[in-house]
Amino acid sequence: MNSLATLPRAALSAPAPWWNESKQVALVRRTAAKDCNPDEFDLFTAVCRDLGLSPLRRQIYAFVFNKNDDALRQLTLVVGIDGARSIAARSGNYRPDDQEPQWVFRDDLKDPLTNPHGIERCTVGIYHRPTRADGFQRIVHTVYWDEFAPLVTRADTDAYEWVPTGKFYADGHPKAGKEIHRRQLRDGAAGREVLRLDPNKTQWIRAGRNQLAKCAEMGALRKGWPEDLSRLVVEEETHRAEAIELNAEEYGLTPSQMVEKADADARLERIGGRALLATFDDAGTLERVAYGKFADRVDAHTQKLAPKAVAIFADRNRAALQEFWAHNKTDALALKRLLEQRAAVPA
Repeated sequence: MNSLATLPRAALSAPAPWWNESKQVALVRRTAAKDCNPDEFDLFTAVCRDLGLSPLRRQIYAFVFNKNDDALRQLTLVVGIDGARSIAARSGNYRPDDQEPQWVFRDDLKDPLTNPHGIERCTVGIYHRPTRADGFQRIVHTVYWDEFAPLVTRADTDAYEWVPTGKFYADGHPKAGKEIHRRQLRDGAAGREVLRLDPNKTQWIRAGRNQLAKCAEMGALRKGWPEDLSRLVVEEETHRAEAIELNAEEYGLTPSQMVEKADADARLERIGGRALLATFDDAGTLERVAYGKFADRVDAHTQKLAPKAVAIFADRNRAALQEFWAHNKTDALALKRLLEQRAAVPA
């Protein structure tokens, strides 16, 4: 009978560390650490050995940012949340939380593209004790959606095309000798780009609450085990940096411009995203209307207005209508025709 119950105790012991098996080292080098150069791989292996983590079990990862630019290249060591928990558990001074994550939601932050649930922040706790002679104390950590959500400025996939740049990949690059292509908007697609969650980070779109909770839990674990975890980040914490890098590659930004753009995008998200300023009353009160809702807002407002009032409305909001045209020419032209029809005095 070949069951776990009848196997000898030795067969149930932990497997030999992967760094002691040449075949497994080679496997890790080809897979989990394929972007590392020799020095980075040696560092990655040393950290794995020090923390007792295995990339083959998806407990730890080696992410190399700007891998094709030696001046900006950076190795980031990333743990899966289970890897961080296992480090804490081996200390004997860890106990998982007995409470659900605490969420704060705000209706004014809801946006199907940037924040589907309207999450403002999330707080997660874990239990820690300094020594086994001490009692457990709860440690909590709070993170904010606008600090971790991977936001990019993008249109739908069909709005782009790849064009040659006349430049070629240098020797040593995996694509050495091949021409570099750059993605750009197709003709007629101007104005279709909007701030949104990175389409490549589908879990932030499908399960954003869970992603943010992992970031909060990792912060709490770092507070309890700083010597082991202070140099590591959980995978979900890297996604915003990846989104910023993606934007930089797309638009050719410098590192300082990347930071400025990320800060500007975060500020815009906090006040509701990119919007137009328009007035819908006789007092001239300005109202912020999101680009994607502007045409519907104007349509609904002018439906019951008299032709003269529609003409006055269009005149008062010339600047907003012109900016909307720059953002989305097709919708702006349709809105212009609609306003002209409603402003026309019946014969």
